[in-house]
This record gives sequence, C-alpha cells and structure tokens, in this order.
Amino acid sequence: MTENSRLRCLLLPLLLLGLIMQGAAADESGIDSDLPPSSAIAAQNIVSQIRSGQPVSYNNITVTGQLDLSRLEGPIHHPLTITNSRFLEPVKMEGVTLSQGLDLRGSVFQDNVSFSRSRLLGDAKLSGARFLKQADFSDVYFEGVSSFIATHFSGDCSFSSAQFNGDAAFLGAVFAGDVDYDDASFIRSGSFRSARFDDVRFFETEFSGQVTFLSALFSGNATFAATRFQSDVVFRQARFLMGSTFGLSSFAGLADFGAARPVGRAAPRARHPAE
Repeated sequence: MTENSRLRCLLLPLLLLGLIMQGAAADESGIDSDLPPSSAIAAQNIVSQIRSGQPVSYNNITVTGQLDLSRLEGPIHHPLTITNSRFLEPVKMEGVTLSQGLDLRGSVFQDNVSFSRSRLLGDAKLSGARFLKQADFSDVYFEGVSSFIATHFSGDCSFSSAQFNGDAAFLGAVFAGDVDYDDASFIRSGSFRSARFDDVRFFETEFSGQVTFLSALFSGNATFAATRFQSDVVFRQARFLMGSTFGLSSFAGLADFGAARPVGRAAPRARHPAE
C-alpha cells in the first residue's frame, strides 16, 4: 500500500467523524450568542430546587449571587439545564456528581467557574458558552458525549487529568488564554477541528480513539510532550505560528501532518504504524 493510499484510509474515517460532529453542531443550532434582557433568579433558589429534588430547567435568565453546588450531599438525579443565560458571579460545582445531563449551552459566565473533580454521568453540553474568566475542568469525569462546539474561553482554562469516556467535540472552540490537557485521557474520538489556541499543552495526554486537529490554529506555543496517540491523528492544514514540540510523543496509528505550517521546530511528517 502506497503512502497516499494509507493517508486516504486515515482521512476517510476522520472525515466521517467530522460529519458526525457537524451534525452535533447542527443539533445545537438553537444557541443564542446575543442574549436579550432576561429575568433574574437568585443562585440560592436554584440550590434550593436541587435540594428538594426538583428538576432545574431555565432558558434566558440572569443568575445572581454565587452558584455553589459543592456542598450538596449525594448525587444530583435530575438534569441541570440553564441555557442562553448569564451568571454574574462565580460558579462552583466541585466534586459534584450529576447522574443526568448537564446543559449550559449559550450561557455566559462572567466570573471564575470550577467543575473540578466532578462526575458528569450524562451528556455535557456546553457548546456556544462563553467563559470570561478562569475555567477549571481538572479531574472531571465525562461519562457521555461532551460538546464544547464554538465555546469561547477568554481566560486560562484547565482540563488536566480529565477523563472523556464519550466522544469529545471542541470544534471551533476558542482558547484565548493558556489551556492545558495534562494527563487527560480521551477514550473515544476527539475533535479539535478549526479550534483556535494561544498557549496549549498536552503533556502525557492519551488519545485512545481517533483525534483530529484539522485546520486548527496554534497562535502560541503548542506542546505535545509525551503525548500518546493510540489511534489515527490528523493535523492537516493546522497552523503553528509560535512553534511546536512533539518530544517523546508516540504514534501508534496513522498520523497526517499534510499541509501543516509549522514555525520553529518542525512537526513530524505523515507516517504510518509500520515505520
């Protein structure tokens, strides 16, 4: 089999993955990025709803006060849905177990947000959300599909030691600050197609399924140190403006760097497992 044939075999499933992810983006087309005036609800009222076992489902509200779910005892058994809304103060969901889905699509977080050590056992929908300050997703366990399609992170962000058991979609996500995926693991597919990064670090990150960075833009330093690509990976048409490093990284499947434009240390060439 020629190298071109191998690359075609690599690109076909990843293109299919892209179509699936685009379908997911279409399903979330109801996100409203320009929020109109909304009614205000105190964060404590939301906490009280959860404590009483009531489902939480809001659209286009303004949450006033700090929303802190970290002190709740036991898992939250109902879906938590607050879409196209605005959170004025910090949001803390540290060490929380959500048995059902989390839906925060299109919402704006004006202060720091932390989901650290939480277990999200349903799908996590954060597409179109905007995090204006720091966002902490370290040690989060994502059991279902996690969608961060066109999500905007203005401040620093961390997904260190996060585990993605379902498909992870970061299509078109924007990381304006530093972001790290150190020690994170992606069990199924991952898509960072057309994502935009400033400084990003994937130190000892493991991708067990196929992953694509097709047309991604790396404006700052891109560090893939000791990253383990256990399946196929695509960096085709990615742009590295400040340099990149793949030191000690391993590629068990096909790797496509075709038309990638590295600056500084060169990215690896396209390769296949037999090499």
